[in-house]
Amino acid sequence: MRTLHWDPSMAVGVDEFDRDHEHLLGLYNELFAVCGTGAGAAEVKGVLDRLLSYANDHFRREEEAMRAAGYPGTGAHEAAHDQLVLGLSRMREEIEHGRAACPGADALEFLHGWIVTHTLEMDKAYGPFLNTRGNR
Repeated sequence: MRTLHWDPSMAVGVDEFDRDHEHLLGLYNELFAVCGTGAGAAEVKGVLDRLLSYANDHFRREEEAMRAAGYPGTGAHEAAHDQLVLGLSRMREEIEHGRAACPGADALEFLHGWIVTHTLEMDKAYGPFLNTRGNR
């Protein structure tokens, strides 16, 4: 597993969401880094809290834009967002209840894979649709 770095090939073509995705990658990298340094539970929880908060805000805005544009894949997209929020919430719960000091390798691999797959497949699919409806 490795860190994630934004590059233009990841762009969906909606500036606001491209900036969000770049920021989300940074938060993932921060989580990856604190786990690699043996940080305490409070620091790990702080990163997870920021990641959850930012993801929820981004998902809300992204879903609103898709609904407003009549994007046909909105329901599946919302379900994928729910999957990530559930996964992040479980990671946070493990830390909060002292069952882990940091998300395990499987959890970080899930997060890494979800971000890459979701951004490069599901998100890139809505970009052209939203662009034709004035979202750039």
